[in-house]
Amino acid sequence: MAVYIYGWHDARERTNGRFGRSVTIGRNVWIGGAALILPGNTIGDDAIIGASSVVIRDVPDCVTVAGNPASLLG
Repeated sequence: MAVYIYGWHDARERTNGRFGRSVTIGRNVWIGGAALILPGNTIGDDAIIGASSVVIRDVPDCVTVAGNPASLLG
């Protein structure tokens, strides 16, 4: 897993809610390479995130998502 940080932002911007929101990752989660999980989202237990997916909303337990934006498979 890689963390990508780009740009330079004023430290004051981190307190207005645009930056610093946490990502919660449940237990037994698989995250494919180059997947991007946007701030403030929660990945449920036993979920699978496809490679190169862009997660823009919460992912429930026991589902597989993939794509840009990530959507449920199957």
